Amino acid sequence: MLEKKKMLKLLVAFLLPFIALTANAGQYKVSEKLQNGDLMINGMAWRPAKACTHISKGDSVTFKEGNQNGHCVSATIFKDKDSKPCQLWCDI
Repeated sequence: MLEKKKMLKLLVAFLLPFIALTANAGQYKVSEKLQNGDLMINGMAWRPAKACTHISKGDSVTFKEGNQNGHCVSATIFKDKDSKPCQLWCDI
């Protein structure tokens, strides 16, 4: 019984950092909103298909469609705690 408890503690200690790292997976910060409306997310410039006035510098966003690394034609993001989508062009 003692061995099981030790093994469980070791397993939890090993997995805890990975759980913390993946808790915010898929969330990205808007690092900049350029004068022309383009958004800098994940080190890349994204051009909104229509004005995304509800998204600002510093906002946390989640990619629901498309690829956060720009390997797509279009993407859809949502500001956290907001149901209004923002359509983006990936290849600008």
